[in-house]
Amino acid sequence: MKNDTIQALLVKREAGTITDDELTSLNALTRRDEVVAGAEKRAVGIRRTRRRVMTTAVALVGVAVAGVALLVPRQEPQLMAKQPAVVEQPVREDVGPSPVEAVPLQTASLDMEKTATIRASVKKAHKEEPVLRRKAEPVVTCNNQCDADSVINDIWKFLTA
Repeated sequence: MKNDTIQALLVKREAGTITDDELTSLNALTRRDEVVAGAEKRAVGIRRTRRRVMTTAVALVGVAVAGVALLVPRQEPQLMAKQPAVVEQPVREDVGPSPVEAVPLQTASLDMEKTATIRASVKKAHKEEPVLRRKAEPVVTCNNQCDADSVINDIWKFLTA
C-alpha cells in the first residue's frame, strides 16, 4: 500500500496537480528530509577533503620548489680569509729636517759635487731607516668544499705563526 501511495503521489507531482498536504505526505513517506540531510553531510565532507588535498598538494609543490632552488649550485666567488696587510711606520727620533726636504727646488744651479753630496746623503738617509719586513704568513683559503677540520687546522696555524 505504501508503494502504491508513493507511486500515485509521484504521478500527481509530475503532472503538477499535487497539493501542499499531499507533498508533505510524499516527503514523509520517502523520508526526503533525512536523505537531503545525509547528502548535504556527504557533500560537506567531500568539499573538506578536496580542500585538504589541494592545500597539501600546494604545500608540497612549494616545498619542492624551495628545495630545488636551494640545491641548485650557484656560481659563487671563492671565499678567502686573509690577514689585512699592516704597514708599520718606524718612529724617527731625529726631529730635524730630512735630507729630502733639504734639497732645494732648483738643483740646476748647483755644481756637480754638491749634487753628488746631496744624493749620497739622501741614499744614506734611506739606508738608515729600518725597513720592517714581515715574514711570509700562511693564508687561510677556504671555499664551500672545505671540511671543518682542515679549516680549524689552517686557522690554528695562522694564529700561531
